[in-house]
Amino acid sequence: MSRPAAAPAWATQATQATQATEGKLGPSRTRINCFSSKRAQIGTRHMIGCAAHRTFEQLRFDSPADFEISSFRKSANPQHITAKMSYHSEQVSADLIWEITRSQNSFLVQRAQSGGVRFSRDPFNLTNIHSRKNAGFVNDKAVSIVEEKGDKKGLTLITKKAKSNQKPGSSLHKTPLGGNKSTRKTYKTIASNIAKSGYRSDLRADAIARASAIRQSQVPKKAAPESKLRGAKAKKAAAEKDE
Repeated sequence: MSRPAAAPAWATQATQATQATEGKLGPSRTRINCFSSKRAQIGTRHMIGCAAHRTFEQLRFDSPADFEISSFRKSANPQHITAKMSYHSEQVSADLIWEITRSQNSFLVQRAQSGGVRFSRDPFNLTNIHSRKNAGFVNDKAVSIVEEKGDKKGLTLITKKAKSNQKPGSSLHKTPLGGNKSTRKTYKTIASNIAKSGYRSDLRADAIARASAIRQSQVPKKAAPESKLRGAKAKKAAAEKDE
């Protein structure tokens, strides 16, 4: 006898949200509205009591999708609770995204007079060279090092959270590296966050090189000393000064 197929992840999450709303009201009637990513309603289910855990396995909604779960109970004092949740799943792989965007994307810079070399304006591309390894908009794990704005001289190490790639608002982790920190400690912090933690050890050298270039640009340049005249030019200048 074959075992029944496991419920999809979104069904488990929706069941938990449904049971949470029903737990506040007791036995009630529940309505589940499913919306696509464009907020177009693509399905509605009505169920009574705690039948959600038995019914959700048979539902099939396109993902990513937003669920709006409403529970209400008819009584002398009508009560209504609405719980909203979202389920997002990775639709395509990073390799497929690269194959689609490798020849044309908003970050690509290519000019005929430069010999056809491809560069990238991607903020998560440490070398600005257009390649699969360095393409930050494709990889779930990518690194960016930017200069702090304002009078404070320092850097900010930005890394992408692989588990939050569907949530742009919370998908970045920022580590400020103040200008008062020594250069050696700055490089050590970058190496620890990228290589030693097993994040992207292949980007260690590129990240340190970019941080070094930014730190050097923040050092104030000294005024060049005036060149001294020598030989015949010095004698001529001295004679003109005496006159």
